[in-house]
Amino acid sequence: MVASRAEGSNSPGKGAKATQRRGAESAQSAQRGQGAQSVGELIRNGSEILRREARQTLSAASKTVHDEAERVMNEQKGGAAQQLSRAGNTLRRTAHALHAINVIAPASYAESAAEKLAGAAQYIEGANLDDLTEDASALVKRHPAATMGGLFIAGLLAARFLKATQQQTAEQAESDQENGSPQRVAVRRRKKRSA
Repeated sequence: MVASRAEGSNSPGKGAKATQRRGAESAQSAQRGQGAQSVGELIRNGSEILRREARQTLSAASKTVHDEAERVMNEQKGGAAQQLSRAGNTLRRTAHALHAINVIAPASYAESAAEKLAGAAQYIEGANLDDLTEDASALVKRHPAATMGGLFIAGLLAARFLKATQQQTAEQAESDQENGSPQRVAVRRRKKRSA
């Protein structure tokens, strides 16, 4: 019986079928491996394409924002430089008047401030956005405490301005209601009649 099994497995028809079956299984396994490999390659290639497109889109958006900021800055820097120049001229006239009455120390401070303002006006007039951002970054790195103090004071001033604006708006709305509201007019008429 063992011999017959051995003979049966050695028979040419069954051995060839087993070999074909193993070959087919190997081919299917290889195809599955290639399929998995090609799916992996597709995913890698797709993700690389997405990364590249995202970088290009981000770069284009960044350039657009930078160009718009540069345009706005160029429109505004002339006015800012002009205001700084006017302030410098005012300080220069003040220094001249202080020299005329022999108040030397404040006069020299005013002259120094006027020169600094004139230099700042020239710098702003000739600078572009990149120059300003680089210099502002360097200033913050050199003087972090002064920067934080300046930002704190600016925040306090902004809060004060907003509070004053809200109070003024509320007072104006109340005044408008008192003067033009039909309910208030009727109440005032009744008060006048009863008096």
